[in-house]
Formats: sequence, structure tokens, C-alpha cells
Amino acid sequence: TEQEIEENSGNDGELLLRRVITGNRSRCFINDTAVPLKTLAQVGDLLVDIHGPEQHHSLLQPSYQRELLDNYAELSPAVAECSKIFDQWRQARNELQQAQESVEKEDVETLKEQADEIRKAAVNPEEDDQLSERHALMARARNLVGIADECRRTLCESENAVTEQLSRILRSSRELEEADPNSGKPICDRLEEGIELLNDVGNDLEHYVDAFEFDESEYTALEERMGTLQRLKRKYGPTLQDVLETAENLEQRCAEVENRQFQVEEKKKECQRLEKLYHEKSEMLRAERKKAAGTLADAISAKLENLGFNNSSFRIDVTPGRISRSGQDNVEFTFAPNVEQNLHPIREIASSGEIARVLLAVKTVLSAADNIPTLIFDEVDANVGGNVAVKVAEELASIGQRHQTICITHLPQIASAGQRHYRVLKSSQANRTKTELAALDIKQREKEIARMLGWQGDSEVALEHAREMLGETEHE
Repeated sequence: TEQEIEENSGNDGELLLRRVITGNRSRCFINDTAVPLKTLAQVGDLLVDIHGPEQHHSLLQPSYQRELLDNYAELSPAVAECSKIFDQWRQARNELQQAQESVEKEDVETLKEQADEIRKAAVNPEEDDQLSERHALMARARNLVGIADECRRTLCESENAVTEQLSRILRSSRELEEADPNSGKPICDRLEEGIELLNDVGNDLEHYVDAFEFDESEYTALEERMGTLQRLKRKYGPTLQDVLETAENLEQRCAEVENRQFQVEEKKKECQRLEKLYHEKSEMLRAERKKAAGTLADAISAKLENLGFNNSSFRIDVTPGRISRSGQDNVEFTFAPNVEQNLHPIREIASSGEIARVLLAVKTVLSAADNIPTLIFDEVDANVGGNVAVKVAEELASIGQRHQTICITHLPQIASAGQRHYRVLKSSQANRTKTELAALDIKQREKEIARMLGWQGDSEVALEHAREMLGETEHE
């Protein structure tokens, strides 16, 4: 911004922009501070405005045209107020969006369900160790009973119980006993003893199981309780104390969300208020812009006629546009060089010479409203001559009263109107083209103006004509 430029200027108020190019890289500086190329270009746009072929024209940008119209109509304070309201509205919308997103992220019903889940479980921070200890004891007892019962069923009750298998072996051994009593009978006797012994073991195991104190329903209830607590710890833990603290946090968040819901409604009202105020201010700006557009267009049209566009048309269109800090208007400078042509935005005019003269007319009328200090015109004299060239020179001199104005020209009428005169010389040395810029004193200037008039040698008439043109400029 202009304020930042002022703050970064040297003690003497000078601002030096430099770009150092070496090989395939470049470095940019403002005074002695390194800056990106983009920053250098942005600062340059605030200091110098170039009007010529293939160059950037700030005046061709609709946003800049709107700014010039506002300055011409003295609407800058109203635009600043509109910008302030717009910023407040945008901030209010952002805050509303954040509040809505915050409320949407926090489902109050879910928060309440989670808090109720914990409260209904009646969690006691100390019961975790108590339950674990009791469960370990019962699990150990249940495991012993299971082992004993499994052994008993394997010995006596299962489909392939050991005692049943030994009984089958005993029945088969009876045939051995009948055939060979001496050898078979001892075998059968020992089998019978083994079966009786295993049956006794089975009975002992049954008595062990029956005598053991174990409540299956208590064990089931214990496991269910531990499962409930474990689930709560996974969701809200890792400890039961954490679970209780989570319940408190959930209840607090419920209260906060309900409060945010109230804030959302308040912010909606604020957004609606600022939106209404913004549209009112935008409509006021549009009305003032349309009023000023006609006056400004008439003034520019008069300048265009003075510059040789006798049958041209110029109009400033103010149309509804997108919402912005400066209102809701699109401002477009439109121009038709001839009667039979339709009006088009000035940036779409094909002839660079026509663009230069249109810009010159606009700059002349709006020079007081234009804050760019240095203006450079190139080809402003394209396709003009005679009296029109004189008028162009007069307009450039008028702009020069308010801005530093530099003009590249081939016309003596324009060159003689300048306060300073520089000649651009090109020469070739060792297959290289060299360009020099030479400041001319009064005598050199007379000869240069005479040369531009077509003087090829000693011609006192041409020199006198040049003196006359320069004298008229000085007199003016």
C-alpha cells in the first residue's frame, strides 16, 4: 500500500527499486531490502503506470475504473464505510460458520446418552481391584472344578470312558481265561481290580466336585459386571476414575453445546443485520456511481473530440456485480471510435494508438483522481498528426501539471511540449546493439525538433520553426 511504501522509504524519502539479473537468476531489492519479484511488481504498479503496446494498463482493469469513478464522485469515504461493513459481515459469517460447525460436530443427544451410560453403571473407582481379586479366586476355583469333572467324565461317563474300554478288554480276556486258566485268570483278576480302582477314583472326583463351594450365577454376574466396566474403560478410560471424569466432561460439553446453539441464533441475527446494512450501502453507492458516470463520460467524450475522435462514443456502464468490499457494481469504460461501431470495453479496442488516446483523454479528466505519480505514454501519437497532434501535446502538458509524465514520441508537436527532452540513440559496436539516453540542452533541443520536422541539413527556417514551437510551449 502507499502507506507501506512511505514507511519503507529512506530517511530522504527516496525509494529505490532494483532488479539485478545475473545468468539465469535475478534478485530484487527495494532500497537495500531483498524482496520477491511479485512484491517489486506490485510496488511498481503503485508508482508507475505505463500506457503503450504490449504493456500493462491499469486503466483497462474494471476494478481500477471503478476506483477512478469513485474518486471522481468523491465516494472514497462511503466506499471505506462499505468495506468496513463488508469486513464485519464476513467476520460474522465466519464466526457463524465456525459456531455451526462446532454445534454440528457435537451431537447433544449422543453426549447425553454417553453420560447416562456412565451414570447408570454406578461406577465406583475402587471396585475395579475388588472385582479383579474376587474374579481371580472364583476363576481358579472354577478351573479346579472343571479339571476334576473332566477327569471323572473321562474315566467313567464319556462315550469312550476308560472304565468302559477296560470292561471291553476284560470281556475279551474271559476267553483267554477259559482257554488257559493258569495264564488268563491272573490277567482278568488284575483288570477287575483296575476297573474297581478307577471307579473309586471317579467317585472321589465326583465327591470333590460336589463338595467344592462355587456359585455359577455369582461368577456369571461377576463377569458381566467386569465386562461392563471394561467396555466403559475402553470407551472412556483407561481407568474407572477417568471414566467418571469423562462423564463430568460430557455433561459440561452438553451445557456448552446448548450455549453455542444459543450463540448461533444470535450470530444469525447479527449476520442478517450486517447483510441488510451492506446491501443498503451498496445500493447507495450504485445510485451515486450511476449519477457520476454520466457526468464523467460527458467530460471524457469532450476530451476525445478534442483529440480527433469527432464521431466517437464513450460511456461508463455501472451494472450489478458480485459482492465485494467496494459494493456490488461492475464499472466498465466503453468506447466506439466511429458512429457505425458498437460500444465495447476499452480493453477490447484493437488499435494501440486509439487505446493510447482514449487513455490520454481519461487521464486528463481524471488526473486529479489518479494517485499513481508517474505516467508513461508510448505510441500516444500513433495515427495522428497536424492539429490533433497539437491537442495531444496540450493534454499531455495538462496531465504533467499533476503527475510526472514521460512520453515516447516521434512528433515534434508533442516533443516540444515537454519540459525536458531526451533523445534515444541506438548504435552497433562489435555485433552488439547499444542504446543511449541523452539529455538535450536548449540548442540541441532546437536541432532535434528541427530534425523531427524533417530538416536534413542547415536550414534556418527549420530551426526558426523549432524555436517558435518551443517558444510557444514556454509561453504556455
